[in-house]
Amino acid sequence: MLESNGACRKPALASHYRALNLTNSFNPGIGHTSRQRHWGCAPQWPQGYRENASPQDIQSIES
Repeated sequence: MLESNGACRKPALASHYRALNLTNSFNPGIGHTSRQRHWGCAPQWPQGYRENASPQDIQSIES
């Protein structure tokens, strides 16, 4: 599902894509994830989708 701003609401889906594609080189941007190599995150993405996301950041997206 997408939020009104176009962001994906499912961090589990983003982590699934990261597990399958460690360098983000197969299909960058799938599931509204970063298009940058090695999962570098653009500032517009929610904190929960970034590499340095804390468990609290992820919980705030899931709820």
